[in-house]
Amino acid sequence: MITKTTASPFKKSGGDIVPLDTDAKLGIGLSSPVGMLDIDTGSGGFCVTEVTLADDAIVALETILPGNQGILSISSVNQTSRRAAGMVLILGDDNEALEMELISTAGTTPDNKLGVYTDFDSTYSLKNRLGSEKTFVITYLGED
Repeated sequence: MITKTTASPFKKSGGDIVPLDTDAKLGIGLSSPVGMLDIDTGSGGFCVTEVTLADDAIVALETILPGNQGILSISSVNQTSRRAAGMVLILGDDNEALEMELISTAGTTPDNKLGVYTDFDSTYSLKNRLGSEKTFVITYLGED
């Protein structure tokens, strides 16, 4: 029987069958997960993480994701106004971030936008320009 506990969400007969690291991050196929859920498939993987950004704040994506070439799905969570969601393709060494679709209930003016920008050194940043602090869930599917 598998039970959920506060120490580990997956236990069988008192022993962890899927151990979490000390930050409560779950890694499959790796020992040091980057996101809350980080799955390594060899040369690629899948990662889910969450970040809270103040208005006009920026986070370097290489600090919260396992790679710099793949598809990002970004969505604000627990928001009642100025919601944002979208998908972005980041192209690693090409220094391009292509918005596949970015939707915001705050409008599309430059001052009311969530953006992923190249840092022109094969890294990327996420910037909150939605007018207030927001929490975002980010999924990444791409190269490690």
